[in-house]
Amino acid sequence: RNRRRRARRLREQRALAATARHKFAEGLKLAEEVYQVDPAALDALAVIADARLELGDYDGADRAVRELEAKASKPAPPAVLVRTARLAEL
Repeated sequence: RNRRRRARRLREQRALAATARHKFAEGLKLAEEVYQVDPAALDALAVIADARLELGDYDGADRAVRELEAKASKPAPPAVLVRTARLAEL
């Protein structure tokens, strides 16, 4: 179980690193793999939202941000608010 958790976390970190390097398609693929296995992985969901936005999939980004808002703690943390604001600008 710990091994799987570490593997998931490593894949999540790779997704974050890929998007930081502007490799959005790669980051999206990795983040979606993580999120499919662990729907509680909010960092992966945030990467999904960011990557979709950067790839021009505004509807997909909006869905991911809405899901992130629903799952995040209340009040919404700054990371969620920033993503909501970015989408509102479009």
